[in-house]
Amino acid sequence: MEEQKMKNVANNSCDEQGIVWDIKYAMQDLYFASFFENGSELKVLFDNGQVFKIAVKECR
Repeated sequence: MEEQKMKNVANNSCDEQGIVWDIKYAMQDLYFASFFENGSELKVLFDNGQVFKIAVKECR
């Protein structure tokens, strides 16, 4: 994944999966929850039973 990040920096672009990965790792420091990646989607299961799906789609 680090190689992909460097590639994105070099050509000044991101992909949906990379953004999901970044959101996942940022949220892990802030919330007590389980996180599951599925391509361009992130499922967040909080300890209180709440479940969220975050979908990332590039607007072209």
